[in-house]
Amino acid sequence: MPPTDRRPSAVVTGGGGGIGRAAAERFLRDGYAVVVGDLNPDRGRELIADLDAGDRLRFLQVDVSVESDMEALVTHAVESHGGLDAMFNNAGIGGAFGPITEQSVDEWDATFAVNMRSVFLGTKHAARAMIAGGHGGSIINTASIAGSSGGGGP
Repeated sequence: MPPTDRRPSAVVTGGGGGIGRAAAERFLRDGYAVVVGDLNPDRGRELIADLDAGDRLRFLQVDVSVESDMEALVTHAVESHGGLDAMFNNAGIGGAFGPITEQSVDEWDATFAVNMRSVFLGTKHAARAMIAGGHGGSIINTASIAGSSGGGGP
């Protein structure tokens, strides 16, 4: 739990829509200050306008597959809200669809960067912030059931 002299804070990646947006809304209802990271600035502006949470909600345009962006996202939460209590690694993409025999290495790398590397980066930087804060926190990682079903073959 955060110290009692400040509001708890959370970071949500992929928070511009879908599950991430719903999570940001829930964190706000539960009294958290929230920093949302998403690649799409239009969705970020819409989120800020729709939720009208004042300085309890902030948006940063980030590429979750880039370490400096993820570090900046976590740092922003710590500097803006005095610490980090929850990290929700939620950003994900469906990637290229079709037979694996038709997939390019670039398509595979892009999917892996968003769906895997970003979780590592978010966890790494959130854990560092939580340890430095001296009170721990929660790190939540989302996965898709898409990995449990086969794809179309040749």
